Amino acid sequence: SAPEWKEALDRIYLFAEIVDIRYEHYQFELPDIIADNNAIAAVIWEQIKALLFPNFQEVKRLYKNNGQTIEKGSTRSVMNHPFNALNWLVEKLAEQIDMSGKERVITGGLTKAVDIQRENTYLVELFDKDQLIGKLSF
Repeated sequence: SAPEWKEALDRIYLFAEIVDIRYEHYQFELPDIIADNNAIAAVIWEQIKALLFPNFQEVKRLYKNNGQTIEKGSTRSVMNHPFNALNWLVEKLAEQIDMSGKERVITGGLTKAVDIQRENTYLVELFDKDQLIGKLSF
């Protein structure tokens, strides 16, 4: 449950997932991603202490390209709360593999997929209310 996950977590990760471009317009289904882990070309992340999040349901994410916002998202977009997605995914994974270690589990994106161009600089920012609590650049 959400309260149990909040109590159990000591850190979260802000991540940017670089998706394989062979899926035109990112049209793939969950089984494609699980069965073919080539869908993810790279994952870039920054560790953030979970204590910085008083309310995970209200966290916002901005995706910027060369300083201009190109995509916005919220943790509400991940099954209405990221802990709902985390709980569902870990239960499904535990049916197939041992989840007793310190696995990193990606609960789902907060924004739509963004086309990445090699010559551009991207910034992903995470806000709790209006306070910047994490950022990635690539």
